[in-house]
Amino acid sequence: MVLMAGCSDFRPEALRCEYQDGLVLVDTDSPRLSWINSTDQTACQIIVSTDRKMSGKGLVWDSGKVASGESHLVPYAGPALEPMTEYWWSVRIWNGKGKASAWSKPARWVKGPSPDGWDAEWIGAPWQEDERGNWYTRYPMFRKEFNVESGLESAKVFISGLGYFEARLNGEKIGDDFLAPGLTDYTRRPFLGENPRIPLDPDVTAYRTLYLCYDIAGMLREGGNAIGVTLGNGFFHTRPTAQSAQCEPYGVPRLIARIELTYKDGAQVACGFGTVYEAIEKIGISGNDAVLVTGLGPVGLATLMLCKALGANQLIGVEMNDYRIELAKKLGLVDNVFKPGEDTLDKIIEATGGRGVEKSIDCSASDPGRQLAIRAAHDYGKIAFVGEGGTCNFNPSPDIIHGQKTIYGSWVTSLWRMEELVDRLVRWGI
Repeated sequence: MVLMAGCSDFRPEALRCEYQDGLVLVDTDSPRLSWINSTDQTACQIIVSTDRKMSGKGLVWDSGKVASGESHLVPYAGPALEPMTEYWWSVRIWNGKGKASAWSKPARWVKGPSPDGWDAEWIGAPWQEDERGNWYTRYPMFRKEFNVESGLESAKVFISGLGYFEARLNGEKIGDDFLAPGLTDYTRRPFLGENPRIPLDPDVTAYRTLYLCYDIAGMLREGGNAIGVTLGNGFFHTRPTAQSAQCEPYGVPRLIARIELTYKDGAQVACGFGTVYEAIEKIGISGNDAVLVTGLGPVGLATLMLCKALGANQLIGVEMNDYRIELAKKLGLVDNVFKPGEDTLDKIIEATGGRGVEKSIDCSASDPGRQLAIRAAHDYGKIAFVGEGGTCNFNPSPDIIHGQKTIYGSWVTSLWRMEELVDRLVRWGI
């Protein structure tokens, strides 16, 4: 049992994690913790919990009493941190006379998403081509509606926009940052070696793009909500002219974001899951259906999970990323999985005994993925496009009309549908 009470007349103050206070976003399993003392320190004890009340039920790590005078950048040494999980921590010390302090006021950090756990994709404006040579002066703006049920426990948004972004929730600015995220060397640019005015090795490589996390629980209301994001060029999308050759562009503005809602009953639902469920409800999934899912990112994997729970008799995936393919296999979510190529459609037709699939769901937002979803469906088949963005080029008569196929779109879902989904996720054990 972790006890937060104490009658001592001193305690550690100004708790910080990785030099920061407030809601601290970390991307490491060993965040470093610091505090300020009003007296000498001969020992300390740190506790970490997922329970903000520090009652003991969510205890993750208790360092025990450690003989040390260190109060700066003390590394967390507990179990591996769970992605997108909030951790609360507190510390007490012993002075030179052996007297223990009271426990400090709790502070917190949140672990960021795993690289493949965003359940989101980078998106951009449809009128912007993904080429560094084009210069755009119009700034893309995005808007997404979503619902919040009663009993909300916490809400966070993980977000990055290149080059800069400003996000608003229900009309109010999120956070107090400007010109976020910070500048990094975003990606490999071998063409720099062709410019004699920039003395850099052409293999200069970037390893990370910064992202941020905001606590948005106080900005949400029960029922309908809307988030809007505006992107700016920054150094990510600079003007590609000879006069500014020192600032070669990386690409055009892009956005990625994930909203994480946690309810008092312990349910945790990402907004993308609701969009998938809405699509599945529109096309209907039964034990008679072979289902194709194109794009096995987080949204595609969620689609396979739901289709499997609904009893689909055959699940087929199409994905080019080897890690995602292996993950889908490891989770037992696919009967067949193929990489995209010229013969992929033939392989799907063969895998379904020459029929094609009854239902297909595109989660790639790509033109080839959507074309494949349409053409792999047999006559009277139903197709769903999940999410927005991208394009799709097809021939209406042979691809849709002659086969009496139907295409559905899914962008947002309703409050009552989310309630139904949460109930089903619990019953299915997903």
